[in-house]
Amino acid sequence: MISSPVTPLPANSDAGWPLRSGEMAGLIRAHAWEQTSLGSVAGWPQSLRTVVDLILGCPMPMVLLCGPTLVQIYNDEYRLLMGSKHPDGLGQTTQECWPEVWHINEPLYRSVFSGEAFTFEDSLYPLNRYGDVEDAWFTLSYSSVRDEAETISGVLVAVFETTAKVQNEKARQTAEKGMKEAQDRLRTEQMRLAELFEQAPAFMAVLHGPDHTFERTNPLYQELVGREVLGKSVREAIPEAEAQGFLALLDGVYRTGDTFSAHSQPIDIVRSSGRPRERRYLDFVYQAIREPDGAISGIMVLGVDVTQRKQAEDALRTTEKLVAVGRLAASIAHEINNPLEAVTNLHFLARSSTNLEEVHSYLAAAEQELWRASSISTQTLQFHKQSTNPTFVTCDELIGSALSIYQGRLKNSHIRVEKRKRCTRPVLLISVFWFGPASEVNFGPPGSS
Repeated sequence: MISSPVTPLPANSDAGWPLRSGEMAGLIRAHAWEQTSLGSVAGWPQSLRTVVDLILGCPMPMVLLCGPTLVQIYNDEYRLLMGSKHPDGLGQTTQECWPEVWHINEPLYRSVFSGEAFTFEDSLYPLNRYGDVEDAWFTLSYSSVRDEAETISGVLVAVFETTAKVQNEKARQTAEKGMKEAQDRLRTEQMRLAELFEQAPAFMAVLHGPDHTFERTNPLYQELVGREVLGKSVREAIPEAEAQGFLALLDGVYRTGDTFSAHSQPIDIVRSSGRPRERRYLDFVYQAIREPDGAISGIMVLGVDVTQRKQAEDALRTTEKLVAVGRLAASIAHEINNPLEAVTNLHFLARSSTNLEEVHSYLAAAEQELWRASSISTQTLQFHKQSTNPTFVTCDELIGSALSIYQGRLKNSHIRVEKRKRCTRPVLLISVFWFGPASEVNFGPPGSS
C-alpha cells in the first residue's frame, strides 16, 4: 500500500470522484476499495487521485499498478484489451489478474520500483483472455509513479496491442518466403528445362505469335537449318519452307490448336549459303502452346532428322527388289530352258525316225513346247511393260495366267489342278511374284493335286 501523508478531505467530498463520465469512472466510484490494500478512496493521497484522473482521460490504453501489491486501476481503452478478465480485474493485483505472464512482468516491476523505465515494441505475451492462452503482441512502456514524498508508489503501464500488425507482418514474411522459395524452384526448374532443351536428342524450336517468330532453338535445330533464325519469322528465316507447305501447316495449328505430326516428311532446305538445296526427311510434331487462359501464343516444334534411316530403308527396299527380280529371272530362265531342251530332243528324234507318223507327232510335241516357251516370254515382257500402279484383278485371272506358263510341266508330271472359285469380286493388286506352281512341279509327287 502507498505510504504517504494524506490530507483529510471534507466529509463526503469523495462521494462523486472521479468526476468523469465513462464505464471505468463509474466502476471506480462503485468499487469497494476498502477491501483492497489501497483502502477507502477517502484515504487516497492526491498524487494517486491525480494519476487516476490522468489515465481516465487518456485515449491510449493505460493501467496503474498501485502499491507494493500492484493493485490495478485502468481506463476504458485498457478495458478493451482485457477480454473476460474485465471487470473483475479492477482492484485485483496484477499477479492475480495475469498469472500467465507474471514470470515476464515481475522482474520488470522490481526494476521499475528501483527507478528504471522500459519500452518494448511488438513484445510477445501469451495471454489467457478468452479461456485459452493465445499469443498476443504489444508495444508497452513501463514507468514509475511517485507520491507526495517522491517515493515510488506504483507502476504506470501504457500499452498498445499490435497483434494484428505482427500477424499480418508474419503472414507477409511467410508469403514472401514462400514466393521466394517458389521463384527459386521455378528458376531451378527453368534452368533444368533449358538444359534438357539444349541437350535433347531431337531438334526443338519455340515459335511465338501468328508470324511464327523464332523465340528459342536448340543446337540440333540450328544444325538442321544451318543459319541464324532467332528473332526472325519462319517466312523470313527459312523462305524455302513456305512453298513446300510448312508455313500453311503452322498457320493451321496456330488457328485451330490441333496438333500436326508427320513421318519421313521430305523438305528441300538450303543448309548453308551458296549451296543448293538439300533434301532431308523429318519426323516432327507441331504442338500449340497455350497460355493460362487457353489462348494460343505460339507453337512448339519437335522432331528428328531421319534422312539416314530413310536412305537405309530405300537401299534395303531396292536390295529386296533386286533379290526378288533375280529369283524371278532364274525361275523364268528355268521354265524357258525346259521346253527348249524338249524341243531339242524332239528335233533329234524326228531327224532319226523314218516313220512319217512318228515324225509328225514329234513335231507336234515340239510345237507345243515352243508355244509354251513363247507364252512364258510374252508374259514376262508384259510383266516388264505393265504399270506399277495398283490394279484391280480377279483371283481367277491372276491364277489362270500363272498356270498357263506351267501347263506343260503340270501335264508331264501328272499333276491335276483344281480351282474352286469362292469370290469373283476384283481385288487390288499392288505387286505379285509367283513361285507356287514351280515349287509344286519341282517337288510335288507325280499324280498329286
